[in-house]
Amino acid sequence: MGAGIPGDLQYAALWLVRHTRKGPTRCPVHRLVAVRVRPGDGPGVTEGWDAERAAWVPYPKLLLLLSQAREPAASGGKEIGTGKLVDDSAAPGGSRPAARPGVEQDRQRETERQIRALLFQLRDRPTLLLADAGNLRQCWPGLRNGALDRDMLGFGAEPAQRHTLYGHDLRVLLVRDANARGEVAEWYAHDTEDGVGFAEGVWGTADTEGRVFASTASKPHTVAKLPKGLMKLVPTAQGRTAPGKTAWNPGQLEITVLGCLSEKALTDSGRAGDPPDRPAEWATLAHQLRYHDDYPPLARPLPLHLARLAGEYVLPVAGTK
Repeated sequence: MGAGIPGDLQYAALWLVRHTRKGPTRCPVHRLVAVRVRPGDGPGVTEGWDAERAAWVPYPKLLLLLSQAREPAASGGKEIGTGKLVDDSAAPGGSRPAARPGVEQDRQRETERQIRALLFQLRDRPTLLLADAGNLRQCWPGLRNGALDRDMLGFGAEPAQRHTLYGHDLRVLLVRDANARGEVAEWYAHDTEDGVGFAEGVWGTADTEGRVFASTASKPHTVAKLPKGLMKLVPTAQGRTAPGKTAWNPGQLEITVLGCLSEKALTDSGRAGDPPDRPAEWATLAHQLRYHDDYPPLARPLPLHLARLAGEYVLPVAGTK
């Protein structure tokens, strides 16, 4: 990816699992999943954080531990999140349980505490932390758009601090997709001859200090050239039943280099003589992590993809008193 990427870099990804009483097991849960990938340890070596034992365990063992987790028993129309009771009797329309503000604050503080603890466990080598803004910002308000600041991390009501305080060689990247709310722009590609088609790669601005990039991948091989029910765009000699252009486009993944070793970050941490990072290199690295072996391009970088998949194993059942 470039000379600015450390050779002993490790990857860490966070994914927050939130289930309510309407979830698959009718048992509410609120759990942070963390995955670590260290390429230097060998191909395919992936680990997950076991919060109960405060240790990194092999990824398959993490999946087993998540599937075997049991939540404390709930009674009296209450929910149990992170050890707190939530009264669901006031759920509007009966669609979603209503949590007391104090409970949401407790969940937020607990999630942020776990994230800070994980960052401490990753300080032994250069680390790229990957997080999905749409997934985490509810319990980590510092990831909301209005709270983001270059090379800063904020937790709780405290002022944001420089991200290097949480790791000497820490980089933080946020990704965001449409999130079913149109949060990223639709796109199309054309060349200098006005030819329209697909394009894959990393896209940014001419500003070398820009931090926001777009990652677009190729069309999956499973997508037919002319899907059934395709809307006709332009008249063709073949008639209205044979459209000549496809109307499907791969989604865009927004990549924000929130924290890197910029000139200012190096100066503030007393390392003014070190060469600064180039944000475009780290965005390109995140884009390249979407390509793994012979699989079609992933929707997210591989470590974040694995963390999200691990969340599917969080299927708690209510324990007995």
